[in-house]
Order: sequence, then C-alpha cells, then structure tokens
Amino acid sequence: MTRRPGLSDGAMLVRAGLAERGPLVATAVVTLVVTVLAVLAPLALSALLTEGLRHDLTAATPVRRDLTAPIRSVATTDDDDPWSGLDADLAAVRDDFPAVLQRAVGPADHVVVTDRLPHAAPAGAPRGSLSIAADPDFAGRVRLVEGAEPPTAEPGGVVPVTISVASSERAAWPVGQTRTLSLADGTEVDAVVSGTWRAVDPDDPYWGHAVATLEPALETLRSGEIVVHVTGTVAPASYPVVAALPGVVAGSAWFPLRPGAVSGADARQVAAETRRVTSVRQPAPHLPGEGSALTFSTGLGDVVESSLARGATTTSLALALLTGPAGAAVALDLLLARLLLARAGPALALVAARGAGRGRLTAVTTALVGAATVPSAVLGAAAAWSVAAVTSAGTGGAGVGAGGGAVSPGTAALVVGAVVAAALVPVAAVAAGLPDALPRRRRSPRLLVEVVLVGATVAAAVVVTRQGLGSTTPDGGVDPLAAALPLLLCLVGCVVATRVGPRLLGALHRRARRRRGPSLAVGLALAARSAAGTALPLLAAVVGVSVALFSGVVLSTLRSGLDDAARASVGSDVSVTAPVLTDAAVDDLATLPGVAASAGVVVARVNVEGGGQRRQADLLVVDADRFAAATAGVPGAPELPADLAAGGAGTGGAQPAAVPVVASSALTEVLGSGGLTVGDDDLEVVGEAAPDTSLATGRLWLLADRSAVDDLDGVDVLPSRALVATAPGADVDAVVAEVRTALVDTPAVVVETAADARARLEADPRVPGIRQLATAATLVGGLLALAALLASVLLEVPHRRERTGQLRVAGLDRRQEARLLVAETAPVGLLALVTGVLTSVAVVAVVLSAADLRSFTGGATRPPVHVDASAAGAVGVGLLLVAAVVAVAVATGGERRARGGRRTPGERSSVEQSPVERSSVEQAPGRGSPGRQAPAGHDASPAAGRRAHAASRRGPGRPAAPPTPPTPPTPPTPPTPPAAPPVSPEEER
Repeated sequence: MTRRPGLSDGAMLVRAGLAERGPLVATAVVTLVVTVLAVLAPLALSALLTEGLRHDLTAATPVRRDLTAPIRSVATTDDDDPWSGLDADLAAVRDDFPAVLQRAVGPADHVVVTDRLPHAAPAGAPRGSLSIAADPDFAGRVRLVEGAEPPTAEPGGVVPVTISVASSERAAWPVGQTRTLSLADGTEVDAVVSGTWRAVDPDDPYWGHAVATLEPALETLRSGEIVVHVTGTVAPASYPVVAALPGVVAGSAWFPLRPGAVSGADARQVAAETRRVTSVRQPAPHLPGEGSALTFSTGLGDVVESSLARGATTTSLALALLTGPAGAAVALDLLLARLLLARAGPALALVAARGAGRGRLTAVTTALVGAATVPSAVLGAAAAWSVAAVTSAGTGGAGVGAGGGAVSPGTAALVVGAVVAAALVPVAAVAAGLPDALPRRRRSPRLLVEVVLVGATVAAAVVVTRQGLGSTTPDGGVDPLAAALPLLLCLVGCVVATRVGPRLLGALHRRARRRRGPSLAVGLALAARSAAGTALPLLAAVVGVSVALFSGVVLSTLRSGLDDAARASVGSDVSVTAPVLTDAAVDDLATLPGVAASAGVVVARVNVEGGGQRRQADLLVVDADRFAAATAGVPGAPELPADLAAGGAGTGGAQPAAVPVVASSALTEVLGSGGLTVGDDDLEVVGEAAPDTSLATGRLWLLADRSAVDDLDGVDVLPSRALVATAPGADVDAVVAEVRTALVDTPAVVVETAADARARLEADPRVPGIRQLATAATLVGGLLALAALLASVLLEVPHRRERTGQLRVAGLDRRQEARLLVAETAPVGLLALVTGVLTSVAVVAVVLSAADLRSFTGGATRPPVHVDASAAGAVGVGLLLVAAVVAVAVATGGERRARGGRRTPGERSSVEQSPVERSSVEQAPGRGSPGRQAPAGHDASPAAGRRAHAASRRGPGRPAAPPTPPTPPTPPTPPTPPAAPPVSPEEER
C-alpha cells in the first residue's frame, strides 16, 4: 500500500511545524538578532584595540616611537644641494625595511644642529645661547611673521638665522639684531636674526625632534636667574659654513611612525620587525668616513608591547562581560526548542508510532529548524558586516568595520564561529531535546555533569586568580579560562540553586500547610516541584542579574579609579609648574580665595651611593607641614614621618648630621636603607613610600624637608612646582583663574587640575569603549534573560491551564488564584535574584580582582574594587520587577486564553484541528481508532464540551442551568452494499 504524499512522515512533521510556526518565527528572529550582535562584538572589539594601540603610539613622544639614528655631519660637496646623498641613503634604507614596517613609517626626516654657543646679550635681555640648525625641508614647515628667509652664509661672515616668535620674545632678540657667539676654540662669530616664524602645524611630530627650535629652552640657575637657549635655522645651502664652525655639530635622522597605519592585527609584527631592523647597522655611503653606517634605535617595541598588554586586559574584561549574554542566548534557544517540541509533540508521537526511527525524526525536525535559522544567521551576518562597513567609512576607516584596517585571524575566527554557532545552536537544541518529546525518556547523568562543571570552575578560578585576567597564551591570544569564568560561575550558581532551592521551598511548604487557606501551601508545593526543573529559566535570570551587577561594579570601579588616578597625577587639586617659582609666589598662592594650602616642590637630580653601588635619583625638597596639608587625601601621596625635619646639615665647620629622608621602596631595594650618601653628606632613611609618584621623573627618589637641605651641595632651593589644595566647596575653575592672575609675570606657567588629568585619561578610547561595552552587555543580557523567562512561562501555560481548571472545580475563587500565582512564582524569582547576587559577588571577587584596571586608569596602583550599593540594588530590583511583571502578564494572558481562547493541538476538537492534527488523532493508537469507542451515553460533541467547561467555571454550590434533554440516538444506517464490479463491453453485448 502506497502512502499519500501529504501523509508521509516528513510531510506531516513539516506541516505540524508550519502550523505551530510561532516558535519557529521566534527562533528565526532570535537567531537574526544574536547573529548581528555576535558579529558586531568582535569587530567592535578589534576596532577598539586598534584605536587603543594608535592612541598609545600617538601619546608616546616622537623621540621614543620613531626610528632615530644619530648623525655627526653630512658629507659636503660642491653641489648646491649638500643633502642629496643623505636623502638617497635614507631612501635606500627604507626600501629594505620589511613590508609591514615600511608601511608603518614615513620618509625620513633629518636635522643637523651645533652645540649651544653663548652670546653676549645686550642690556635688558636675558643671558642665553644660540644653536644653529640646518634642515633642507624647514621652510615648508613654518610661516614667516616678520623679516625674510635667511640668505646663504659666506665663510667668515655673519651667519643669518630665523628663530620662532616665542624665542624672539623670550630672548628679547628682535629681527635685524646681531649678537656675537663664542665658539669652542675661543673665536667668535656674529649671528643676525633675519626673520621670525610660527609653525604651520605646531602638533607636527617633527617638533618633537626639534623642540628647542619651536620653543626656547629655559634653564634656571641656583641664583634664580633664567638662561634662555634659542635654536636658529640657516638656509639649506649654508650648511657647509655651519659644519666648518669649531665645536660639536650633531644631528639625527629618523623615520617618523604613522600611528594611523598600524592596526592591532599587525602590531606584534611591527614590534618584531622594528627590533630586527635596530639590531643591525644600516649602510650610508654618503656619510663621511669609510664604512659609514646608521644605527637606529627606538622605543616602539616597548610601546607596542605595553599597549598589547593593556589590550589583553581589555579583551579579557570584554569577553568576561559578553559570555553572560552568550549563555543567556543559548538558554533562550534551548527554551524555544522545548516550546517547539512541545507544540509538535502529537505529530512526533504519531510519526514514531508509525515506525519512523529516531534518526529520521531527528533529521526531519532539525532540517525544519535549520531552514529557519541558517538564512537568519546569514542575513544577520550580512547586515552586521554592512553596518560595520558603513560605520568604518563614516569615520575614515577608524571605526567599527570591515574596512577599518586589517582584521586579525583571531577576530575573523570569532566572527565565523559566532555565525555558525548562532545558526546551529538552535538546531542542536532541537536535536538534543527530541528524545524528551517522545514517549521513551533517557536518564541524563546529571550528577556527573555537575561535578565536572564545579571542578572545572574551581580550577579556572584558581588559574585566573594566580595569573591575572590580562594573561595571554603563548601565541598572544587571550586565555579562554579567563573569558569563560563568569559563565562558569553562573552555571555553578544555577546548579547550587536547583539543588538547594527545592529543599528550602519544601521546608516552607511544610510550614505553610499549618496555615489556613490552600493558596500558599499549594503555591509553595508547585514552586518546590518546579524549582528543580527550571534550570534554563533560572540560568537566564541569574545571567541577567549577575551581568547587570558585575557591569555596575566595573563602571563604578572604573569611575573611582579614574578619579584617584587623576588626583594622583596632579598631586593635589591644582598643580602649577614653571621653570622657577619664587618662595614669595608660592606663599601668595596660599592667600588666594578658595585656596586651603599651597606647597612648593624642588626637584633636583643627585647621585646617591649606598651598598657599594651608585644610582641617579630625584631629590624632592618640600616644606613638610605645608606639603602634608596640600596633599591631604590624595591617593598615593607620600606619608611624611614626624621626625623628617629633624637634624640637618651642619655649618661652621662642625660635623654635619645625617639628613633625614623618605626613600622610595625601589631605591632601598637597590641601595639598601642604611649608609646612603649624596656627595659628602650622609642620609638617614626615616621612612619608605611607594615608588610611583607624579612628583618624580622615575621610581628612584628621595624626599627631604627643606630645613634639612639648605646647605646640601648641588641642590637648588627654588621650587619648580607648586601644589595647591582648594577649600571645601570652592570652585576649582575660579581658583585656576586666580592662580593665573597671580602668576601672570612668571614665564612658561602651566596650570593643571584633576579634571584636566581625568579628561586626558578618558581620551584613551579603551575607557569609553569598556564603559559602553558594559552598558551594552547589561542591556543585551537583561533582554535575553527576559525573553528566556517569557519562553519558559509560555512553555508552562498548558500545564498551568489544566491545573487551574482542576483547582476551580475544587472551589478556588479568583482571589485565591491570584495568591496561588504569587506563591508559585515569587519564590522562584527570589531564588533567581539571590542566586544572581551571590554569583555576581563571586564574579567580582574572582574576575574583577584579577583584572588590572590600570590599563584604563593609567594610575600607578591598581584601583580597589568599588561597589555602588544604591545602583547595584536598583539594577537587581529593577530586573526582578520587570521579570515578575512579564511572568504575571504572560500567565494571566494564558489564563484568559484558557477561559475562552485557543487550545493546544491535543485539546482541540476535531472541527478545530488542522488536517495534520486530525490525521494524528484519527490514526494514533488509542485515540479515535475503531477498537476504542466512546462509552454509551457519552456526548463528545463541541456543545457538550462547552457545557462542561461552563460548569467547571461555576464551581460547587452554584445551580447549573437546566440540562438540555438528550437527543435521541439516531438509528444506525444500514451498511451500503458494495458496488458491482464494472462490466466490460463484451459482457454487455
């Protein structure tokens, strides 16, 4: 017997799936949304890392990041262009660079400059010197303000130069004035300023190599006198005359780095190629001397490695934030799969009863789901890539996008894996849930899985705690244990909740049975029974709560860390720096409105000896009392002992006493804490402090009271920095304005506040990037968790409808039903909230404590974990309330459908059922088959079903409507005799 095509096993399953297309459509929509987010996340993270790397390269000084080689002189020829040979050598060197490094650096620049040549300043002008520089491309970098370009110098004649406007004003050297320079051999030469200029682009990295050309260098003598060192530029053809001057003629050639040409994908290759280039001498035949060569040096490799380390921390923290929403998405797919299988249960049972094997059922069902998810995943990936490309084009290739630089292999693998996972996880969920949809169930090894999960989580927590969240694998990738740890902790929390929750609810149920009214006891019994089977909804709720709380702690810790790092970098509320600040000026700052205290800081470079070793260190000289008042409450400020001002250098030929100092721990580790000397003066270490401070230039430093070092050899006692503490409630901007007014006559004053320092820290794109990522993870995780809760409630609607009908027959009224609903759902929601809070505490304790947020704050010390209790409580309670509203709304909606709406396929009448469902009812064993007849007198018509439903709604004690007299049975119709077989034409004749 041949089956009709419409009743084949595959066709019946497809028709059943299409008839219940709600879960299929929901699965397709979720797949689309998850794919878009999953593709955009790695692209956004890759763009964030690239922008962070470029920020670090841009923030580094040009001298540190560029490939620089010293040059003593340039071979001069009779040609008008003495620089052509050097230009050819540098071009050949760049052509031999590896491809990635060659793309990352630009054409070479070079400049040659003489040593400082003192000059006799006229009356009214400060004492100073002039360095003469030669650069063939200099004219294109400046714009003349006054005077003219310098003509070519003649041997033995006056050397014409141009200087910057700032140099002309600071040195009081106007255009046309001639000054006599003293040369190294005792001879003299005249120099005249032919013109003054301003830089076309003051931010051009070129000025990092010629900073004294743009701004004069100021030197403060111990007497307080300021010496102005100016650099003037001659015409390119004048270089032979400059090179012939006696003395040191030095310079440098460099390949400027292009930060915008370096992406995160090729950062390590750039660092490796840079080290390879700097390890060998580059030939330069046109330089004077036989076998001349250039030796390049740079700090680019260290800058890249440091940036990659911060990028590893950023990636680990980002993945830790994103694994929670990923787990919620998987839980949602599993719940949608269960909902789909529950709706298609009758069709699956029918096809299984007709002899279809498990493999055939799995193949047809998963193909049906795959037909909905695979196109959605492809469409979502295309949409995400288009958004990325448009974003990149709109930001000039610097934003999130396919065109924003090269995509690393790791990022490409994440994108492909995200698309495949988004398409196949729903299919796998349906395939895994298929056995539960059939009559035969398999017992899963739950205990073994839970033990393995707990063991893996403990091992991952130990590894991450020891290595830190920013640890990387040998190939530079991020440790997967660190990324998966938050999700593992959420899973362990759900395991504990599903084990402990039913027992707690059972104990509450036993106590509630003693109270009057059935609602609480029945609700707690139902909650205790369902708590063990709500692993997926519980996981979604726990993920939503834990991600929200963890993100809130990350944001609050980042915010407090930025505030502390900003104040620590300034040293107080306001920092004032200048080449020299008089004692009177520092004293005047303390009398300004809104100022609570001010303290001057002297920074002197000294040689410290101890333990048989010698190190250069910064000696910080302060007034101890005023310094303590100005730095009160500043994170990382050195604590000064009470006996710091005791002792002091002796005078009058007496044996000097040891100078009490506070030493950095880095200095005492190298030289020890006893027997330290500076010159002929002994030091006594009376305290130690953390080595990182913004007051010193390095980690090796000493701090002494001013009264103890007045006679210390080689130490200037005029401060170059002042720390100003504002009064409580004072307007910092107003204080800054007062400070600028008070120091209007002090040259080169720089005023900085903690707000300025914070703005500089937040210029790092990783800071707002991780903030936006935490906010997005909270929203996405919360929405996915709510969608999972919605799916779980929909999955329970048929069971709740059946149970509600039975309880109404038993006499429960509407108010008792509402209490029962609250008693059933509230404990599970409270269990989810408590589990989520405890899980978030574990995530914060393990993950955030292992993360070094100095990558974002730039501070010297790791910022402590900061919890905003009000914000965390608001987030948790808000998620719980939203989840409760959704659950109650869906549950009440299901009850309304139960009273007069749609029923499940197994409960519909034969008139309401689809052809596939009717065939299921007619052909399934035990349901409508000829061998199973309804008992005599049983009315199975739709009208009888409606009457029974109305009776169940009235409840006991209410009179029923008069029964309709039964319709007399219709006599059976006699069987129709079989039709006669057709007669052939021959028989008819």
